[in-house]
Amino acid sequence: MFELWIRSIKSDMFTIQLESDEVKVSEVRRLVNEHLKLVDGDFYMTCQCRSLSDDEKTLAEYNIKNYARVDVMFRMRGGPGYNCPGCEKSRRIVAVHIQDSTGSRHEFQLENNDVTISCLREYIDSFLNSRHFRYRLVGNFGIMQNDRSLASYGIQNRAYIYINSATPESAYETMFVSPEPNPDTPTDQAIEGARRVIRRAYAEECQERSREREENERRLERIHRRENRRREREENQRRMEEYVEEMPDELIPPPKRSKDEDHEESQQRMEDYSEDEMPDELIPPPAKKSK
Repeated sequence: MFELWIRSIKSDMFTIQLESDEVKVSEVRRLVNEHLKLVDGDFYMTCQCRSLSDDEKTLAEYNIKNYARVDVMFRMRGGPGYNCPGCEKSRRIVAVHIQDSTGSRHEFQLENNDVTISCLREYIDSFLNSRHFRYRLVGNFGIMQNDRSLASYGIQNRAYIYINSATPESAYETMFVSPEPNPDTPTDQAIEGARRVIRRAYAEECQERSREREENERRLERIHRRENRRREREENQRRMEEYVEEMPDELIPPPKRSKDEDHEESQQRMEDYSEDEMPDELIPPPAKKSK
């Protein structure tokens, strides 16, 4: 059984029971109408600082857990009452748009802009299930610290806050851009300067990658050339062996002899060549005896 706590603007709290979190938002809206005895109540629901505006989505798509609290906010026609505390509170609600690295946008509704960044992080972690993911929040061209509030960064209603990974370079990849940029204001000048720095760093990174790619291509080309030369030598050796096998015996050159074999053969010839066959003029005189 799946239960939700429903709280209206009058602080009336009641529960509704559902089969599972696969129930659509339209079914929750119907049960709220039945409990409040409304035919078609003009209200919107929020949960975890997020508006449940799409009736065709399920509770699981909004990451709503069991025993979660859903606030029912009525749309006032003809202007809110002057002394109505609930209406005053509804006017103080600040809607913040959170955009992640994939470009997806999520709307979180806060009581006011005095909410701290750490509280906003809890809402984001609860919705995106990113408790183990390190990230930074960037708004109004500044990295937002956990102990500061949204008002200290000048975050107003319908402002955009960007999620960046916790790398030093990524904090400047996404920047807040005002709807009507003015190049004369210091903030826009700083934004434009940061963009130039990012473009220059990106160009240097592209050049470095291009140099590495060219170096890898040259290295592969040298490896291919050495491999081709080796294959050519093996092919030439194989062809030469085949040619020698088909050659007649009288045309086959004798195998090379070593120096020791040549020396033994010459020594044998000298022994076979006796002194009797040698002419007298070639016989050396006997050596004189020393005194």
